[in-house]
Amino acid sequence: MNEDVKKEIAEKPVSDMYHFSRKKKICFVIATLLLLFLAAIFSFNMRSLIVLPQSSSVLGKQTQDFYWARKFYWDEVYAKAQGADRFFLQLNTGDAYPSNILQCYKMLHEAEPKNPIYLAYYAIYLAASDAKETRETFERIIKDWKTIDPNNGMPYFLRAYVLAKDGMAAKKPKAAKPEKKGTAPANPVVKIEYDIKNPSAVAMALSEYKEGLKKRYASFYTAMAVKKKLESANLSRDPLGELHRISIAASCIPVHALAMEQDLTYLLSVLAEMKAREGDLKTASDLVNSGKRYLQLRLENESPALINVLVFHSLCNRWLDAAKELKLKDTAEVYEKIAKDFDAWRNGNRPEQAALKKHGGVFIQTLVPSIKVDIATEDYKPERMINYLILDQYGLTALYTQLGVIIVLLALISGVFFCCKRKARWIQLPAKSYWVIGLAGVLLPLIIQLVWVHIPALSGRDLNIANNQTIINLLAKYQVFLSPVYFGILSCLILVKKGNAKPLDCIWNLVFLFSAYLFLTTATLRIVQDIEIYHYTKQDKLIHSESGFTALEEKAAKELTAKLKANLNK
Repeated sequence: MNEDVKKEIAEKPVSDMYHFSRKKKICFVIATLLLLFLAAIFSFNMRSLIVLPQSSSVLGKQTQDFYWARKFYWDEVYAKAQGADRFFLQLNTGDAYPSNILQCYKMLHEAEPKNPIYLAYYAIYLAASDAKETRETFERIIKDWKTIDPNNGMPYFLRAYVLAKDGMAAKKPKAAKPEKKGTAPANPVVKIEYDIKNPSAVAMALSEYKEGLKKRYASFYTAMAVKKKLESANLSRDPLGELHRISIAASCIPVHALAMEQDLTYLLSVLAEMKAREGDLKTASDLVNSGKRYLQLRLENESPALINVLVFHSLCNRWLDAAKELKLKDTAEVYEKIAKDFDAWRNGNRPEQAALKKHGGVFIQTLVPSIKVDIATEDYKPERMINYLILDQYGLTALYTQLGVIIVLLALISGVFFCCKRKARWIQLPAKSYWVIGLAGVLLPLIIQLVWVHIPALSGRDLNIANNQTIINLLAKYQVFLSPVYFGILSCLILVKKGNAKPLDCIWNLVFLFSAYLFLTTATLRIVQDIEIYHYTKQDKLIHSESGFTALEEKAAKELTAKLKANLNK
């Protein structure tokens, strides 16, 4: 090369050597917009962002709910189901809580008259209705149910409840008398007394009840309903999918039916006490003893949900009171053993409270106090780590929101100066300078952050979120404030040193550089976080179960059911 040419090149400023052509300028503008768009995709994981508002508040205050996103993802759940399956799946899930659920189950039953689930749920809501015009329909549905499933005692018990409710009327309750004149009892006990207003209805109720006791089982098909809904649903195995699974299972609990079971037991126990006072001790004794058979039928052929088991224990408590009233010693001993086992479970110290408060995740902290089961400390980790990872994804949203505003402001400032005839230069740095910015400005802060969050001694992630606020706040400041500021300073220094940039030049060229930083940071962290969320969701032993209810509820229900069966079979 000619010596004069070499000298001319050496004397040129770097910014002239790496100038931008018009074509390159257009390409960089397009690249900037594309990077911002891709960064937005990585920054906003809506499945994660709507998990926390649906499960619990994280930091002791209500988190904003994404109502439109929640509806969108429930529609995604319903996407696979068609026809009656879709309608059944939608009932009492998401935002679909109809005001006239009786009419809904009527439509389902008419669509599939031989489906025992739809028939049973329709019968439940007919039984709950006090309208006279539904009574004839109720009698017809009960008759159909008996024909479709002749081994099931539940249609008999449901009809017995309706007849007993018709035949017995409650008197006005009387409060307990004070122990001393002018004083009120410390715990006044109010006992409701009944009159028989329709002996024929009561007699039919007893007859129907006794027929039901002869059957092989008594079921509302709750487990079948849950299975049917879950098979119809389009569920993902991620935190939001797990919440949907739990919500779907809960929507199948026939709460009205559980209340009817309690009311039927109460009416029958009152009737037993009335029969005893009338001298019909055999009928009274048979009724009180029948509680054991009733529960055996309810536990047969179905794995009950925890709420069902809790109701069964409340039935035992009522029969225990009646057995004591009638002085049926042997029967009372059975019911009393069941009550003591349940009280021991309810008052137990499981799980270990210190470990729960220290290591338990947000959802488990809410769920466990009413579910007494043993939990190994290491089993808390998956849900706790998912809580942190979802919080990290909130952090990506915050980073994008803040840095996006800064990028827009930088572009606006440059535009104002451009209008004032002060045009900023486009600076194309040497390839080596971009490598330095990428490695030192983007990769190094990412490595520091990933090391920080994956070493418990540094991140505090062996503790739950409530006990780790200081480090959470520090990490948030590092990710959202310190790292971008460090990147901006480093980029400006290189622009000045290698491109002879002026302040206005730095402002304009940072628009692209910050966009690239935002994309690289959010893409890397989002991919890592999604992989880890998937990993920990698969590892979870406390929430996921094939039954739809949480694994903890399933474990507690099995424990209580086993003890209940053992006591009833003695």
